[in-house]
Amino acid sequence: MLSKKELTELEGNISMEDISEGNVIYTERKSASQFYIIRSGKVKLEYGNYSLRPMIIGMKQEGDYLGLEALFANNKYLVTATSFSDVSYCTIPQSSIEQLVLSNTAICKTMFSNIQRGLEQNLKYTNLMISGSSLGRLAYVLLLLKDSRGTINAPKEEIARMTGFRRETVSRLLAKLKARNILEISHREVKILNQEELEFME
Repeated sequence: MLSKKELTELEGNISMEDISEGNVIYTERKSASQFYIIRSGKVKLEYGNYSLRPMIIGMKQEGDYLGLEALFANNKYLVTATSFSDVSYCTIPQSSIEQLVLSNTAICKTMFSNIQRGLEQNLKYTNLMISGSSLGRLAYVLLLLKDSRGTINAPKEEIARMTGFRRETVSRLLAKLKARNILEISHREVKILNQEELEFME
């Protein structure tokens, strides 16, 4: 989608960074200066609730964009992005992306498509949190958290935050899925045995 000139100019502005788990990449409501592309690892997106703990509203992984919404929101980040694992990512100045969006129709369409996918994911998550069954809510979160091997290494406290359940409730629901041979559970991780079954839970 890029001309040779556009590609050369963009490459000159790209930086690479590596961070460990638990580091904040950018903060909600702060001025945006960078656009991000995840090279490896997972990043959680949180929306602030200043009377309680922030709510996790989504996960991003390899190949996903971060900070895209800031291009169309007065250059303010709408969420807080924090590394959920060790993460490697590229950073590109917002000004470079804004210039491409204005001059390259194909890039602009790709950006809007990515925003739409993010909205669809957030709407599905919100709908499940409001009206979904307990198992449906947990299944969706497990699918968000899984790695390429179908393994979930997140602590139960983190799963509880994403589902809105207590830790004890998460343990009980995980045990139900294990009894149905959908999950394999060890002391440190959860392994998905039947992803298709999880995908159709509501």
